[in-house]
Amino acid sequence: MAEYGSDELEERLYSACEKGDIEETQQLLTNSQINLNCQDVDGLTPLLIACEYGHIGIVELLLNNQRVDFNKTTKWKKQTPFYSACQNGSLEIVKSFLAIREINLTENHLHGKSAIDAARENAKRRGDMFLETKEEFEAQKKKLLGN
Repeated sequence: MAEYGSDELEERLYSACEKGDIEETQQLLTNSQINLNCQDVDGLTPLLIACEYGHIGIVELLLNNQRVDFNKTTKWKKQTPFYSACQNGSLEIVKSFLAIREINLTENHLHGKSAIDAARENAKRRGDMFLETKEEFEAQKKKLLGN
């Protein structure tokens, strides 16, 4: 396990998010002394760590907590947790973001790419079909969420 937080509680939160420990995460979320948006030296937040490791339960806990800034970017790549989920092809995590929070789908990140661009590139690497326009993406979003 990497060292993330600047104090013991933050370190425990990062560890719980990395391991997918829902009970520990729930307990730590009740502590108002913890900075839920803490960043390691690269700017990774607990939410981004949970997205990277594909822990949907942790992601949903964090997204439902109003203290969590879901748009916090990494320091160097300027990557958000949502962008990471799209880039990694984590469909369930992407669906959770779209259902729980208002997401800017076309905001540009690293090298001028949006989350839609990242999802499209991931789909092409896997040989999947992906929607080419924002309108098609929005229609698919509604279908995924049952709207």
